[in-house]
Amino acid sequence: MSGQENLAGSEVPKGRTFSDIHREFENVVTYFSAGAGSDRRFNLFARTQAVFDLGIIAGVNETLWKAYIFGPAHDVLNRPENVVQYTTLLLRLKALYEKYRSGKRINVGNIIGNLDDIVIDLIDFSREIMKQSRCEQPQNH
Repeated sequence: MSGQENLAGSEVPKGRTFSDIHREFENVVTYFSAGAGSDRRFNLFARTQAVFDLGIIAGVNETLWKAYIFGPAHDVLNRPENVVQYTTLLLRLKALYEKYRSGKRINVGNIIGNLDDIVIDLIDFSREIMKQSRCEQPQNH
């Protein structure tokens, strides 16, 4: 690939790092959670579920960030294929947030379903990153 990749309608320049992507999207979860947690279009169960899912997303992102900053997954997270996969996940979250906050009529069930899917995919991504990181750890015998 030369130049840029087109992911979910957004351009992801080559050479971006995990840190770049993390910083770019770090506030989406906070804003989405604050909005959904008080949105009367959601019933109590849906508000609770949305905030719960967004909390999981925030937690997994924090775990990835710490693994990046403190070293075990730094190089693994900066691999181009992992940056693209992480970016794709966060672009899905951002697109869902943008759809939610557009002010148009929303389907709460679809939002919760999409959040659930993002949670599952982000957890799977995190597990794969941790597995890749362990493979690169020096073996002490």
